[in-house]
Amino acid sequence: MTRKSNTQSAPWSWAGAALVLAIAAACSDSTPPLPAETTTKAVPPPSPEAKVRTYQDCWKYFNDKNWDAFGQCYTENAVSEEVDSATPSITGRAAIVEHARQSAASFPDRKGDVHLVLANGQHIMAIAVYTGTNTGPMPGPDGKMTPATNKKIGLSVGHTLEFDAAGRMGEKDAIYFDEGTMLAQLGVIKNPMARKAIAATGAIPTVVIGTNDDKERNNLVVAQNMIAAMNKHDPAAIEALQSDDYKLVEMGQSKDMNKKETAVSTKEFMAGFPDVSMTAATWTAGDYVVLEGHIEGTNKGPMPSMGIPKATNKPFKGRFVEVLKIDNNKIKEEWLFYNSAALATQLGLK
Repeated sequence: MTRKSNTQSAPWSWAGAALVLAIAAACSDSTPPLPAETTTKAVPPPSPEAKVRTYQDCWKYFNDKNWDAFGQCYTENAVSEEVDSATPSITGRAAIVEHARQSAASFPDRKGDVHLVLANGQHIMAIAVYTGTNTGPMPGPDGKMTPATNKKIGLSVGHTLEFDAAGRMGEKDAIYFDEGTMLAQLGVIKNPMARKAIAATGAIPTVVIGTNDDKERNNLVVAQNMIAAMNKHDPAAIEALQSDDYKLVEMGQSKDMNKKETAVSTKEFMAGFPDVSMTAATWTAGDYVVLEGHIEGTNKGPMPSMGIPKATNKPFKGRFVEVLKIDNNKIKEEWLFYNSAALATQLGLK
């Protein structure tokens, strides 16, 4: 099910109430009174469309710096993460709002332009373009404040959210972005793998809500076969799952890749990390499958495409979120979000 939404925004909101009505009656002195009867009208859970609207509204609150409304997007003890970044996970509504305030101080014009929203049950996954100009001091990798660079950033980010049991507020969310790309765009580091800054389009986002039908179950099998092929270190099996017009959008690489280019990159990666393994939780939404998990291995060979000229013999473990678009049992498009700066740090690269 694919729907267009006219609002661009992001996560959560309010709570409900119950109505109690007591009715007691006595017909006569000789007739015992009827027992009190209590009727509770349950508040229906929000529809999938309502959850998506709440999610988009919360992106709007974030963009507009409406901190009171933004705080209500989260449960009291929610956990928010900037995955594998210098910023640790943040626990609690107040701390999440304060962190967002600090971000707005460093990038007063920062905004998230959401262009794809996937939803299924309590899960939300979105791809957005995050833009802004660094005109205020910002915390550096060592935690100390660094002067403004006055440079613009524009990068694609992946955002996941888990609603609470009531489906009205976020209890856990995670933002996946390439810190190496952001720092390069700010001129803080040199990174030949960094993508150039991009601009927001302002287009109406595509919204896809999962139905868990037979087609989605078939798509899930394709994704699981890809994970299995990765763990078997079988690049040919991975290539066989891709359509002829396949495209990879990997945020740790400087440009998108077609099927042939991806095959070269996959073989190089498996040679560089011969013990690589992947674990991921998966869910579906129409033609899309979302994978969120870990990948780990030991660098035993060069990887020129990732700026690794020779083996470091060091292990790494990183988190990722990935979106596959599947057509006729083949992967047609793939978006991969992870933090290349965390990988470089673990491998001892500069």
